[in-house]
Order: sequence, then structure tokens, then C-alpha cells
Amino acid sequence: MNVGVFTYDFYPIIGGQGRHLYELFSQNEIQKKTNLFIFSPSTNNLHNHFTLFEETTHSKLRNIEFSIRLNYSILSIINTYKLDIAHLHSGPGGLFLLRRLNIPTVFTCHHTYWQQFHYLDWQKWKIIFYYLERGGYSNASKIICVSPSTREIISAKYKIDQTVSLVVPNGINSQFNRNIIPEIKNNREILFVGRIDKRKGVDFLISAYEELIKNNPGILLHIVGEGKDRPKLQNYCLNKGLNIIFHGHLSDQEIFNLSKQASAQIIPSVFEGFGLVVLEAMSRGLPVIATNVDGIRDIITDGSNGILVDYGDKYLLAKRIQDLLINDDLAKRLVKNAYNSLENYKWENTYADTIHVYEELLS
Repeated sequence: MNVGVFTYDFYPIIGGQGRHLYELFSQNEIQKKTNLFIFSPSTNNLHNHFTLFEETTHSKLRNIEFSIRLNYSILSIINTYKLDIAHLHSGPGGLFLLRRLNIPTVFTCHHTYWQQFHYLDWQKWKIIFYYLERGGYSNASKIICVSPSTREIISAKYKIDQTVSLVVPNGINSQFNRNIIPEIKNNREILFVGRIDKRKGVDFLISAYEELIKNNPGILLHIVGEGKDRPKLQNYCLNKGLNIIFHGHLSDQEIFNLSKQASAQIIPSVFEGFGLVVLEAMSRGLPVIATNVDGIRDIITDGSNGILVDYGDKYLLAKRIQDLLINDDLAKRLVKNAYNSLENYKWENTYADTIHVYEELLS
């Protein structure tokens, strides 16, 4: 079984799509259930990875230009590598397919352009990509959705029959130690990890933090990540004299070390396709406070394995952080239940379910 995987984000990892692909690639290197050929603009020396259109990484159009060029070349690639299945990774930052292929075609939808133009006022123009995205899904043999929220949107907003789609959630890797429940810390420090832009809700978190410290001075907020809004937000915090540290990009080990200092991780996104950052926070033993939005609400049950608040309600977010920092019993319960819920999310399962899709299509 020769499977060609086409993606804009692979390794070095840019975001969630890259993490997903790298973990499945790593599982296939161990289990070798299929001959996996990965095509991306990334530059690396990984087995069976082929660099396509590397120059698109410097283009303003980035994944859009990659998609256009791939549509002209994909039939030739299929013939050259004798592919049995084409598997494309789609959604914002992902790929379009404007033609029907002569082999079974799988899409993995990480999140949708519908969410982009529906939830983000300044991205209404991206409705044009919604139509291109829908065209690709209409040509798909199977659509893998990373969350129930994503599948619901594909069905309701893209009018794709649910018999074509299924949910295969992301996972957490084997570094997660399922036998150790970390100690609850009484540090007055909280953590954000992610891209620093409007969709990830960093501005919302900072506004809630300003409310929080009115009655709880001395709380330290760590912001880990890079993004286009970092200079603006960092200057704002500096001018306001806020006790916020912008760390920039950190390695997984550095984030793990920083997590030992924090008493909670805040995930204030406008929406997510899945919310891999939620699993990663849980795996580090941190209680999670997150927004009640697509993707995240599929993982967190409010008050059980995390806390949910409505996006934009800075007063409620500030109160929930305050409540968590003073209530050790609540924190312990959230951490324990979060650890238990992680049993449902393993990359080994994601890989097995993906292979099952391939096998069904070729049976």
C-alpha cells in the first residue's frame, strides 16, 4: 500500500498540522503498516520525505501557491510513485484540491475556513477559500475530522454527507507519564502557550489578567510563543507595567520546565479545530482554563477535567483564575480527571484509525 501524504506543514513543525503529521510519520516508522511518501515544502532528511516547491515557503501566498502548483503536478506524482491513495491535509494553512483524482482521496480537516470568516471579523474575505475547500471535500473518498465540532461543521456548513466523514482525534505522545499525578503548586504564576495572534485570544487573556490583578496583585503571567501581535502586545504590557513575561519560542523541554512553576494554563482561543495545546497542558499536570469554543469543548467537560468560560468575558475568566489559584481541592480534581481523560488520546490510536481508513478504501 503506497500512500502519498501532501501537506504544507511537516518538519520542522510550524503548527498543529505539522505536529499531527510528524507524530503519524513517527508511528509509521515504528509500525511500518504502509509505504508512506510525504510531500511538503519542508527541508529535512527524513525517510521517504520529498521536498516540493520549497520556494513557496518564502511566498506571501504560502500554502495557497503550494496548492495551485500541486494541482498541476499531482497526477504526475501519483504515477511516478505508483500511489494507491492520496491523503491531503486541509483547512487554513492546508491544501486545496480542485480536481478529482484517479485513486482514492483522503482529506484530514484540521479546522475550516468557515470558522475563519465566521468568527473573525477581519477575515470575512476568506469566504473565497471556503468555496475552494468545499470543492476539495466534494471530491474526497473520505474526510478525517480531528474533532466532533469539525465534523459537524463539515456536514452543516459544507453540506458533505456524514457517511463520507469520521472523527479521528489528535493524540499525546509517549512522553506523557500516565502513572504520575504531579503535585499541585501554590505558585501565583499562570501560563499561556501558543501563537500570539487574535485567533489564539492573547489580547483577551491580557485584558482578563488586568482585571485579575486588581484584587490579586503579584500574579505572574508567562506568555510562550511567537506571532504577528507579539510586538504590539508586549509594548502594551510594558507601558502598563504589567507583570507579564514574553518568552518567545521555547523547546518542549523548556515549556515542561516552565510548567513546573505554573499553577494553571490558560487557553483563551476564539476557536480551535481540535485544541492540541489542551492535551499538552494536561499531560504536564496543569489545570486548564479554556474558552468554551469549537474543538476545546470536545475535550474539556466544564468543572470535571478543566474549566470553560465564554470567549470575551474577561471578568469571568479573571474570576475562574482567581478561584483556581486559591482552591487546591479543585485543582487536584481537575488534574486527576484530566490525566484520566488523556487515555482517550494517543498517537498510536490516531495512527491505527488512519491506517484503517486506508485499508477500507482499498478493500
